[in-house]
Amino acid sequence: MTGVAPAVASVPRGRHFSHPHHPLGTVAFALTLLQPLKALVRGPPAARTTRRAVWRVAHKGTGYAVLGVGVYQALSGRALMPSQGDAVLVAYVVLLGLSFGVLAGGLMVG
Repeated sequence: MTGVAPAVASVPRGRHFSHPHHPLGTVAFALTLLQPLKALVRGPPAARTTRRAVWRVAHKGTGYAVLGVGVYQALSGRALMPSQGDAVLVAYVVLLGLSFGVLAGGLMVG
């Protein structure tokens, strides 16, 4: 979330939403913000209700979608910033690896 303001500020005036990276980033950001808000409607953890099942599918589906969009965002964002050098690419790859590690750990736990 802290990267949104610098990202928007770094795009020259008149070039906002000129590449698929821009609107997809906005969608990913909005979906990420909605994840904790969904907790308000999830129902009790032990409940085996339709509401809880729908919430689980929506929560996990949104999470996987945001992760997939994040991979595209990292690669397309790197392509939009060629002057930053390889350090940015290395940082993206490291963060991507950590994200997948957290995801894999979460899948193993529950």
